Amino acid sequence: MKLGTRLEKIEPYSPSEYNGMIRLDANESCFDLPKEIKAEIADKIKSVEFNRYPDPYASELCDKFAAYFNIDPENVVAANGSDEILSILFGAVLDYKSTVLLASPDFSMYRFYADLYGQNTVIYNKPIMTQSDCSDLFLKAKNVDLTLFSNPCNPTSEGIDAKDILNALSETDGIIVADEAYMDFWGESIIDKIYTNKNLIVLKTCSKAFGLAAARVGFAVADKKIIEMFKKAKSPYNVSSLDQAAASVVLSHPEYLKKRTAQIISARNKLYNGLKPLLTSEMRMSEPKANFVCIHTARAVHIYEKLRKYNIAVRCPEKNILRISAGTENETETLLTTFGKVVKECDRQ
Repeated sequence: MKLGTRLEKIEPYSPSEYNGMIRLDANESCFDLPKEIKAEIADKIKSVEFNRYPDPYASELCDKFAAYFNIDPENVVAANGSDEILSILFGAVLDYKSTVLLASPDFSMYRFYADLYGQNTVIYNKPIMTQSDCSDLFLKAKNVDLTLFSNPCNPTSEGIDAKDILNALSETDGIIVADEAYMDFWGESIIDKIYTNKNLIVLKTCSKAFGLAAARVGFAVADKKIIEMFKKAKSPYNVSSLDQAAASVVLSHPEYLKKRTAQIISARNKLYNGLKPLLTSEMRMSEPKANFVCIHTARAVHIYEKLRKYNIAVRCPEKNILRISAGTENETETLLTTFGKVVKECDRQ
């Protein structure tokens, strides 16, 4: 039996096992849905015909999403999480061996899917804590087929101003993809600019501010021609009826979502302000734009491992980066107390 060799050099994404840990590593919402909305979801699921395939175009879900963001549903496609969007983007929307520009550090799955589908990947190494100045990145974007970045950035929690992205869009024929998974926690969305920029794709998710990580639901927003390409390439019934039902209900409560988003921002600010006095002189932390903070430190791996021994899971995506998600009030208090203790332990070693 002959197997393919493309996967041999590809680094897989490794999700954590928790076993009762405080989970501050996955950037999920720290708040579960309220029981009233869960009850509404349960009622809606009761009407699902389990013997039938889902709506192939998730029409109600796309309508609710479009209404929330004040855009046309025809410019939206729903998917089984943003990962399916990335898979379609690199595997079908782009031609094989297209040139793709990615930044580093950034979300690791971008490189994974680009490599998986045989694209030519160019990496732009960002200077630390200067995400807002991406002039060099956008200069390179003029000469590639597609440029993809998260905004705000995962894992740095920094952001690129909307005007800089729009300037770059006007200076290239290539596609620019802005992954706005964390944009609800900032204020620089360009989702409404798809009508004046045919080469813009904006990605969205229900897993962060909307508190629906358990339901794998993501969206691509773009010019109708690009959306038709996504629809042609996606699986016929890609979003389950249960996920469509849950996300449709949640998106029907815009005031709740805005209030919850504000609470998450408040939790993030408490985490950020609580960590500042605990940092040593070699540690750096920029003001966060997402629902997590990022600490640049040579001790990242050591602190990550020490925190796990205290049953606190954070993320160490690179050897000099610690990413910590906003948690509940109790989780944040525990993290701050333990982080200070761990830093002192490191000083003594």
